[in-house]
Amino acid sequence: MLRKPIPVGFCVRTLCDEVGGFLLNGDFVEGTAADSKKEFADKYKPHTAVTLRVTKPYHHKSKIIIGDAYFGSLSTAIALAKVGTYCVMNVKLASAGFPK
Repeated sequence: MLRKPIPVGFCVRTLCDEVGGFLLNGDFVEGTAADSKKEFADKYKPHTAVTLRVTKPYHHKSKIIIGDAYFGSLSTAIALAKVGTYCVMNVKLASAGFPK
């Protein structure tokens, strides 16, 4: 893995319960080729696709997801709203669609 002092380990994007501190769901990062074959990857950018995958058990249940800047974008918010899940997320780099 890049940016690690010793290139051994793995990366998982996770969904956690903030109150109880429970890990609810996760998605292993397997590389660009493998990740592009996963669910939602054919329709959305990687950050939106992984958000939809880890939140899938909560779709159509009117849940609110709070996420960090990696996951935050207007396209992610729209995709989640389409499946009845809502979000509060920092938008740092993926600001397409917002007024300048």
